[in-house]
Amino acid sequence: MLVKSYIWGMSITAIMAFLAFLLVLVYFDPNTSGLTGIILFFVTLAPTLIGGLVLGIYAIRRHFRVEPMPALILSGRQGVILGTILVALLVFQLTNILAWWNVGLLLAAGVFLEFYSRVKVE
Repeated sequence: MLVKSYIWGMSITAIMAFLAFLLVLVYFDPNTSGLTGIILFFVTLAPTLIGGLVLGIYAIRRHFRVEPMPALILSGRQGVILGTILVALLVFQLTNILAWWNVGLLLAAGVFLEFYSRVKVE
C-alpha cells in the first residue's frame, strides 16, 4: 500500500509540474521575460522531467516483475540522475558551452553516481 501512495503522489506532482510548465511556455516569452522566464522554465521543467522519468522507469521495471519497493527506489534514483543530466545539457545549450565532451562527462558522472550508490546500498 505504501508504494501505491508514493506512485499516486508522484503522479499528481508530475501532472501539476507539467501544467505549470505548460503555463510558463504559454505566458512567458523568452525574448522579453529575461532571466525570470528562463529560471521559471528550468524550475518547472526539472520536476516534470524527473517525475516522468521516475514513473516511466518504474513502469518498465514493474513490467519485468521486479518487486515494487526496490523498483521504486531504483527508479527514483535513476530518474533524478537522468533528469538532472538532461536539464544540465539544456543549460549548457542555453549558455552555448555544449560540446560532445560535456555530454560524455555528464553521462560518465551519472554512471559513476549510479554505481557508487548501488555499491553503497548493497
